[in-house]
Amino acid sequence: MHAFQSFLERRGTLSVVLATVMTVFFVFAVAQAATTISTDITTDGNIYATSTLVVDSTVTLNGSTITLGNSADDVLTVTANASTSNALSVGGWLYVNGYATTTGTNGNFATDGTIDAAGAVTFTSTLTVSGDVTLDTTDIFADVSADSVGFGTTTLTYPFVVNRATSTFAGSDNTASSTVYIYDASDSSVGGQIILEDTDGAGCTVLSAINGVLVADTIACPAE
Repeated sequence: MHAFQSFLERRGTLSVVLATVMTVFFVFAVAQAATTISTDITTDGNIYATSTLVVDSTVTLNGSTITLGNSADDVLTVTANASTSNALSVGGWLYVNGYATTTGTNGNFATDGTIDAAGAVTFTSTLTVSGDVTLDTTDIFADVSADSVGFGTTTLTYPFVVNRATSTFAGSDNTASSTVYIYDASDSSVGGQIILEDTDGAGCTVLSAINGVLVADTIACPAE
C-alpha cells in the first residue's frame, strides 16, 4: 500500500514539472512571434526592439534629450514631413531631399557650422553675407572688417588689392573703353593717384593729374 502511494505522489510531481515546462515553452513562443498591443505601455526602464518597430499612429517622445541611434553608422530615415519646435542636433550628415526650412517653403535655414555643397548652388534672390567671403581660396576675397576686396590675395593692406600674374585691364577685348574713376572720397582736394612699380624694381612712380596735365613723380613704394 505504501509503495502504491509513493508511485502516485511521483506521478503527481512529474505532472507538475511537465506542465511548468510546457508553459515556459508556450510563453517563449508567443514572445518570439509578432505581438500587437492595443493598450498603453508604462515602464520605468528601457524598451528594446532588436528588429523593426512599426508604429501606425502618432509617436510622442517627451524628454529633455531624445537620442536616436548610438553610433555614427546608424541611419534615421524620414519619408514624410518632419518638423520640430525646438533644436534638432545631428551628429553626422543631414541629407535633405526636399525643403530645409523653418516655416514650410519660405523659412530660413541657419547653422553655426559649415555648409558644404558638392554640386551647384543657385540663388534666385539677394545673397547677403555678414562675414568674409572667399572664392576659390584666393581668387576673390572680401574682408568685411577692413572693408577691403582682394583679387589673387587675402592680404589686404588697402581697400582694393590686385595681385595677379597676368594683365589686368578695364573694358572689353583688352581695350580701355570703360571709365575708371579714381578719387579720394574723404578729401576732394587730394585727388586720385596711380602708383606704378618701376620696371627695374628700385622704386615707384606716382601719376596724378591737375587741370588736364598728367604729373609723374618718383616715390618710395608703399608697403605691401
